[in-house]
Amino acid sequence: MYDTKYHLVWIPKYRKKIFNREIAEYIKGVFQEIAEGFERDTMEVMRDHVHVFLCTPSRYSPARIIQIMKSISAKQVRRRFSYLQGVL
Repeated sequence: MYDTKYHLVWIPKYRKKIFNREIAEYIKGVFQEIAEGFERDTMEVMRDHVHVFLCTPSRYSPARIIQIMKSISAKQVRRRFSYLQGVL
């Protein structure tokens, strides 16, 4: 049995400080939905980045996990907050 843990950092373009309270709450919900197949340890949304600690099965490569988390979350956040089009 494997216990693979990853610390992912999700950063907007140019590290702009765009994550206000409303966006932060939405991002937390999005990451919860995406990470259903993984065990989410902790998550912290800062003004200019997001930290996510995941425990995953060994069958997923780190690149695949990052691809899943970042691509889906960026699309959903851009769809909900259209004014963020150029910064995610």
